[in-house]
Amino acid sequence: MMIILSRIHPLLLAAMLAWLAAAGVGCEEMSLSWGLHERSVAPKRPVDRPITVNQLARRLDLTVIQPGPDIVRLQNRANTVTIFADPYGSAYVNGDRVPSGGRIELAGPSLMVPATLVDNIRNAMHTEAPPPRPTPKPDPLSGRRWLGTVVLDAGHGGKDPGAMGAGGDREADIVLGVTREAATMLQHRGIKVLLTRDDDTFVELDDRVSFAGRHRPDLFVSIHVDAAGNTQARGYTVYVPRRAAEDSPSEQAGERIARGLERVVAVSRGVRRHAKNLRVLEKTSVPAVLVELGFITNAGECRLLLRREYQARLAGALVGGIEAWLKQR
Repeated sequence: MMIILSRIHPLLLAAMLAWLAAAGVGCEEMSLSWGLHERSVAPKRPVDRPITVNQLARRLDLTVIQPGPDIVRLQNRANTVTIFADPYGSAYVNGDRVPSGGRIELAGPSLMVPATLVDNIRNAMHTEAPPPRPTPKPDPLSGRRWLGTVVLDAGHGGKDPGAMGAGGDREADIVLGVTREAATMLQHRGIKVLLTRDDDTFVELDDRVSFAGRHRPDLFVSIHVDAAGNTQARGYTVYVPRRAAEDSPSEQAGERIARGLERVVAVSRGVRRHAKNLRVLEKTSVPAVLVELGFITNAGECRLLLRREYQARLAGALVGGIEAWLKQR
């Protein structure tokens, strides 16, 4: 029952309310108003139509330096913006992830992004060029100055395929692709790289350890992909030596690399110490980490790991973490 009461003497109003209560009329059945009812309607939100990457570049005064169907890079004097399409559409400004604001996907030949991404990128951009990098250490053999030296160890190889996917895909091939990409990126950033293998060759574990011992790099990084009986298991893991203290160089490098990978890989399994005696970690005398980039036994993650552009993203994440650690030492 709806009753509208207006301008009624207080005593009369009290009597009416008492009568209604005695009659069993609940408060939820009444609406008391001392004026006119007005119904407010929330205004409709405008539809946020997607824009092309070229439109985004013009709005931000950026130049497209690497157009591509899945990866696009834009740049100005002070900033580098990298945009990845689905399945994990994402955008980075100077290596830091920014909210995408919606789907990033292909529409014909163009990569379409949400219009809200313009403001998200603008808010993260530098207004002036970043400070110069630290002066690299000299290389007594070549005369070139390096920020540091890293040994990249692509796991398995040759007669040892490593973990196998359901379709016969080999861990050894995936990690070699990522390692080569990472080596190229590191060299371009002024970091000297040594590889335990650069082709499909079998290398004994002890030979990998002795290789690191001979060259005494600043960091040893062993690169792998994981496998499990549970085909739903997925995500990356970074392992450090069991003997490593929490503030050790290995632990610090592992944390930096994990921070880079969490921007690319959907699931993080964190920085850990392996239950088994991983020889390349426990016997290597320099700071060392072992990275599992994902699970080849997970169908979805395996499909990603086989894609060259995804391997490049993983390599970039590793390189970002290694570079950040070398600079912070």
